[in-house]
Amino acid sequence: MTQSLYLRLLKMKQTHRRWISLLLCVSVFLSLGVFALLHRTALAQVHTKLVLSCPYTEDGAERVSHVHGTLCYDEAGTLVCTLPEIEPHEHTDACYEEQQLLICESEESEGHVHTDACYTDTKTLACGTEESDGHVHTDACYVSERGDLICGSADEEHEHTDDCYAWNAVLACGLEEGDGSHRHSEACYAADRVLTCAQEEGDGAHRHTDACYTSEQVLVCDKEELPLHAHTEACFRAEVTESEELQEAKEENSEAEEDEKEEEPARPEKPESNSYADLETEAVWEKSFADVELSGNWAKDLLAIAATQIGYTESSENFDAILNAAGDGYICKGWTRYGAWYGYPYGDWCAMFVSFCLHYAGIEEESFP
Repeated sequence: MTQSLYLRLLKMKQTHRRWISLLLCVSVFLSLGVFALLHRTALAQVHTKLVLSCPYTEDGAERVSHVHGTLCYDEAGTLVCTLPEIEPHEHTDACYEEQQLLICESEESEGHVHTDACYTDTKTLACGTEESDGHVHTDACYVSERGDLICGSADEEHEHTDDCYAWNAVLACGLEEGDGSHRHSEACYAADRVLTCAQEEGDGAHRHTDACYTSEQVLVCDKEELPLHAHTEACFRAEVTESEELQEAKEENSEAEEDEKEEEPARPEKPESNSYADLETEAVWEKSFADVELSGNWAKDLLAIAATQIGYTESSENFDAILNAAGDGYICKGWTRYGAWYGYPYGDWCAMFVSFCLHYAGIEEESFP
């Protein structure tokens, strides 16, 4: 495929050379004819003037500062520049303020603080009293007390003994059963809190330092940055105008030929062109294909750049009006970005369009005519 494309480009180059040769021949014959005509009529007196065609205008695509230079004045010292003076401005350190942005992913904290979850409560018996059911009556708690006579003897000579009486056990300890009983309660224990957490208080503490921040410059200036622009010779295009001598010679020649030929039809009014309309800079037209990613395949890249130009037309307001061959109308050659890029803004742009696309497709100039 590369070889095929190379052969096509080579053929185009040969064809281009033939057209250039033909164009040069036609230009030579045309120049000789015009020179002979001007020589015959003694009208070869012309001079040029500079016409401002700079894209940096109030209505232009880019806003830049402008300071009037020498080219903005005519020979009489009169200001001919249509641009207002705008002071240049370039952002300096004074236009910015530093703003600290937190880049640390850690949150500020006091570190570890012991809570109840860090302790285990241990109870220690501290009352000194053993658990018991209290006092239980035993035989030692009772005393024997003589009760009713139970012998039943009525003999006066009978002497009652202890056996003649009923004996009763009488509680004499003075205690109730259960007295002095003890069961351990919460009051019997001392609570010991034992730290079982393996961390020290303060572990993991973090305080933001300068290392946690990055400084970012934030523009606080309300002025737009404007690069300086002063008109140079590149901002002007040469326009051929007739001198007073040339105009007088034309008038004399016209009067002499009035009797020899019929009155010529009046020349149509030349349309007015706005030389500032639709102007673009290189930065503007490059935006139209900024999204194109060149692949290195010349054919694809060339078509990709060309496709971005669909819909673009030459200017209908900014043009160069040329009188047609019949002399009854004007042909308007509109301003194009392709001509501006090539250096011939009002020229026929078909071939310049192709060169424009080849250039921005990244194809080396040595590889095409």
